Amino acid sequence: QVAYGSLWSTLYTLFKSMAGGISWGENSDPLLEVSWIYFSVFMFYIAFVMFSVLNIVTGVFVDSAIQVAQRDRNILVEKEKRTRESTTQHLLTLLEEIDEDNSGEISTDELFEAMKKEHIHDYFEALQVDTGDIEELVRMLDRDENGVIDIVEFVDGLQKLKGNARSIDIHIIKKQLRLIMLAVGLNVPKKPLF
Repeated sequence: QVAYGSLWSTLYTLFKSMAGGISWGENSDPLLEVSWIYFSVFMFYIAFVMFSVLNIVTGVFVDSAIQVAQRDRNILVEKEKRTRESTTQHLLTLLEEIDEDNSGEISTDELFEAMKKEHIHDYFEALQVDTGDIEELVRMLDRDENGVIDIVEFVDGLQKLKGNARSIDIHIIKKQLRLIMLAVGLNVPKKPLF
């Protein structure tokens, strides 16, 4: 009578059953004594709310979390893009400073002279590019092997050389070494060593 005596007390009982104010089992027992139909309707209500409505609410929260994670990925990609653009701009400015004859290319002599300037040397160190052997650095950056480094070679080359070697860089070198060994006829084990 107290739990189901009026419309408002019934709604209140249903709310308490779902919100944990009282166990739904305690509210279903009096209904079973009155009629199995009322009991069945109550059980359907509990099942519907538990499995349908709560799953929808959970789905909304999960979807919201996925969208936040996607925005974080987009922010990370955008940040990396801005960093790369900024580094490219700094490298172009550096190229202009190193290129003493304004030819748009850097020779070994120009790079060697530029490394005597502390701020240029410090910038290369900040990029973690080894400047101990200038001639070797020019050979690494000079893709077309014409003895000078043009703008594209300078910017792209330093973007790739900066920092420590990544795992993919090591694997590319290992694969190229394996192909060279096969090309010159060396016995390469069937199970690769690398």
